[in-house]
Amino acid sequence: MTAPDTPRLAPLGHLGGDRAASERTLPDLLAEARVQEGAKALVLVGDRDPRTPPDRAREIADAIPDASLAIIPDCGHASTLEQPKAVNAALAEWASA
Repeated sequence: MTAPDTPRLAPLGHLGGDRAASERTLPDLLAEARVQEGAKALVLVGDRDPRTPPDRAREIADAIPDASLAIIPDCGHASTLEQPKAVNAALAEWASA
């Protein structure tokens, strides 16, 4: 349980449903993310993601205050399936920061 004065993790998840983040406007993505001020946010992308290329992920991360960016090597769009150990390591590092 999170203490009342502790910001919750930002619910970024998989933004855009069937539409890639590269096809959506940045304000739309951020509005959908509903990032809370002071919340931790991680933008995670595969280095070979054709739907949301790393440059686009960097734009998204740069637009979120204090967001972190993790680029998973040797990975396309399905990072949790393609490189689960690397994704878990990136999440653990981010969560402990």
